Amino acid sequence: MSLRTGGWSGLARWALRVVLALSAAVLVASHAWGYKHLRLSRPRNIGNLPSSLLQLPDPGGSGAYRFAVIGDPEDGIEVFERSLVAMKERGCAFAVICGDLVKEPDAAAYDFFLSEFAEGDFPGPVFTVIGNHDAPRGDDRLFRTHFGSPNFVFEFRGDLFVGIDNARGMTEESKRFLEETLREKRPGTRRAFVFAHCPFFRVAHHGTKMEPTPTAWFVEAERLFARHRVDAVFAGHLHGYRREVRDGVLHVVTGGAGGWLDEPEAFNHYVEVEVDGEGARDEIVPLAPISSGERIEQTAEKILVRYVFFTFWTRPGMYLLLLLFVPLYLLSRGGGGGRRGTSPGVSALRGLRHALAGRFSGPIT
Repeated sequence: MSLRTGGWSGLARWALRVVLALSAAVLVASHAWGYKHLRLSRPRNIGNLPSSLLQLPDPGGSGAYRFAVIGDPEDGIEVFERSLVAMKERGCAFAVICGDLVKEPDAAAYDFFLSEFAEGDFPGPVFTVIGNHDAPRGDDRLFRTHFGSPNFVFEFRGDLFVGIDNARGMTEESKRFLEETLREKRPGTRRAFVFAHCPFFRVAHHGTKMEPTPTAWFVEAERLFARHRVDAVFAGHLHGYRREVRDGVLHVVTGGAGGWLDEPEAFNHYVEVEVDGEGARDEIVPLAPISSGERIEQTAEKILVRYVFFTFWTRPGMYLLLLLFVPLYLLSRGGGGGRRGTSPGVSALRGLRHALAGRFSGPIT
């Protein structure tokens, strides 16, 4: 009903009060839950940063070790947390995530992801490959801010580990980095492992929506792997599992750490690699599917903490929207004040309208 013809009906006022009460409850619950996440300090053992390298246990040693490869956590935070627990219990020295850390990247999504990672309390470093969901429209600035360069390299106990950005095809930066790294560092290392997001070969898929179309440079990359005797190449992107040896190089596709599974036969999992003096052996580690109750809790946490709390927290200007609660609350109050049938809120808004009309010349529309 317009301001000229009188107040709102009782039903409209009641509906508005319900909406305001629910909105207030959501804001209070999201901030109470969200502040628990804020109390967790920003983890220093994730990303392709110097702080991550400092967390490597005895990198110059020579003993056997185990590392994990995780693919495509996206929105499946419960599954991702289970992988962290399993990795810790099974003694993994470090891990690499093969891209798609989040599904819809923004500052709120990454802050939420980091807080959930901190809750997992995995002690070793976790290195991060960039995925197509992490760089929408080719913009990787947010990823770099949170996790460092999409291309990275480190050595651990005589072995070489190379992370490469191929989420949007091979960029010129990625091409140079891969060629130079393998040419300069491979000769002085015992074994070499490469990590990327997209598989470097056409993956046979069963009714999935994945776009497995390797570029010409992907084919050239495979030749590089064979020429420099790379032991294994790990990728994600497909929310499933593949294992194939090509030109003497093992290729493993693992994308079961949280994202919605692509195939009926796919299951949640990650991959572990045991390395010792005799070689490197990979093993798939199944993860139990989440229950209906866990899915409900995951959805509630994602809505309240990721979409409400961290959205406000990373955009402080949005708190100004809370000022709208005042006129809306006044509108929801019926009875006394102003003309009969007109709420105090309507009277206040009418008074403001007349005040503005008197302040400025010409009609107010």
